[in-house]
Amino acid sequence: MEWNDPADIELVSRTFDAWAAAVIAKDRPLVETFHDDGFRARIADRMIDKASHVELELTVAVREMSIIEITATRRMGDLLLVWSKHRIVADNVPPLPQFGLHGDWDNEAAARVGFPQI
Repeated sequence: MEWNDPADIELVSRTFDAWAAAVIAKDRPLVETFHDDGFRARIADRMIDKASHVELELTVAVREMSIIEITATRRMGDLLLVWSKHRIVADNVPPLPQFGLHGDWDNEAAARVGFPQI
């Protein structure tokens, strides 16, 4: 188990840029390739799978995504864990109650300026 290998940090940066381009382009087949069938992510109070995460990413009208900071990485065999902070700018952030995203989640004024995602 290795922490913060420079090669892993470079891999995360490169992969994030490709991921962001696919999300912004709304390229569903390419976005899907960034997930394996066992993908899980915690969003609000829910754990979602690959299909739900792809739906979420393609529903929000993201205009810009960039890495603010990669806090840490840890490789465990074939698994790479990443702790990071991103900046997201979006033109439309609809309420997504199926993911527990409501309330101030859909603050489009803030989204148009950009917000950090940890």
